[in-house]
Amino acid sequence: MLINVESDSSSDDPTPERNEEETNEELQPVVEAYVDVSKDNQCGNQQRFDAFWEMVLEHFSVQMGGLERSRHQVNSKWKDLQKKCNAFNSIYNRRMNSVASRRSGADVLQSSLSEYQWTINQKCFPHQQAWEWLKDNAK
Repeated sequence: MLINVESDSSSDDPTPERNEEETNEELQPVVEAYVDVSKDNQCGNQQRFDAFWEMVLEHFSVQMGGLERSRHQVNSKWKDLQKKCNAFNSIYNRRMNSVASRRSGADVLQSSLSEYQWTINQKCFPHQQAWEWLKDNAK
């Protein structure tokens, strides 16, 4: 299950194309920062959008050794990752819950990866590591 925080309309601008290598390098800290702030019992994801993302940005900056990014940059990375992870998670959960599926978790994962590639613009699922971390750390 993935955590969902409503976005404000100002961050609905199209995300510019990014180098996949750069994106993958920064995604894990974005995921970790998002989950850490979401799990915080004092604030969690029940706070205002701006305050939530400011805390995520703080955590991200610490994890990246002071690397400066704007809230919009971090939020854009999260939104792209969340969209792809949610699409993959739907496929995975459907296959995992299938009555006909008496296969191992590894088999279900592999068939889910294949279905994702077949149904989502012929592209491989690029965020398996982040998805595995998210599913194991969901609030």
